[in-house]
Amino acid sequence: MRSVKKDDTHYKLTRVNGYADIIRVALKKKNRYEDSLELTIHMLACCLSRYAQIQSALDKDDLVCVSTSREGNDRYSVNPLFVMQEHMGEQIRKYLRELKLTLTLGASGEKEEED
Repeated sequence: MRSVKKDDTHYKLTRVNGYADIIRVALKKKNRYEDSLELTIHMLACCLSRYAQIQSALDKDDLVCVSTSREGNDRYSVNPLFVMQEHMGEQIRKYLRELKLTLTLGASGEKEEED
């Protein structure tokens, strides 16, 4: 297992407008872009930006949080960023499906575009 360096991020931090441009390009390539999708595009772009911020914070932080009880005992809990990351991932999947930018596996196991 390789260690993660401070400058080695999995997700590039991009501004919301950068993500929105990427989404528009993907929709235009599939001939599915319409002005009426702008709100959904913006929401997806915001979610992608937040997901990248959460991942960046997780890369810099511990996976487990340690707090001390009144009795002086250490209490260990999962980093709350994981919960935020899971929620944001669900939102991203929802908006990708809404924009029809997901792939599904067909009966043969081959990737097929969602209609």
